[in-house]
Amino acid sequence: MASKGKRILIVGGLIGTETALTLAGSGHSVHVLSRSIGPRLLESAAASGIELTEAEISRPQALAETAAGVEAMICLAGSSTPAFAASDPENALINSVHPALTTLETARRAGIPRVVLASSGGTIYGAGAPSPTPETAPLRPSSLHGAPGAGRV
Repeated sequence: MASKGKRILIVGGLIGTETALTLAGSGHSVHVLSRSIGPRLLESAAASGIELTEAEISRPQALAETAAGVEAMICLAGSSTPAFAASDPENALINSVHPALTTLETARRAGIPRVVLASSGGTIYGAGAPSPTPETAPLRPSSLHGAPGAGRV
């Protein structure tokens, strides 16, 4: 499907589904790389012109190949919850930080000028933060997800 918008790669399919459908509906050329493609995205992809690649982000070669010619990347990959982070912090960091670092490194190597990383803002600034919360607000992590530096890759 020819597009006048940007060529965008979304890394992560669960939250990425809605993002992909919205961007494709706005005229962008969208490609999703995810370790598993959900039924909704699978059913909607062809009609929306969304390209799909099922691969683990831990395979940087698959990500690099998919990123070729992309103008922007959106990283929505990760598989950790605050409860999991509290019970297994090492694996929580690996499952949360590794996808972001792999995405950033792939973008750097490919010369992709724009990268968006999703973050759990509530876990960084804690309860009682003003809404909307400015990035200058004091950090008051409510879980490992908000540990200093974890939200500001």
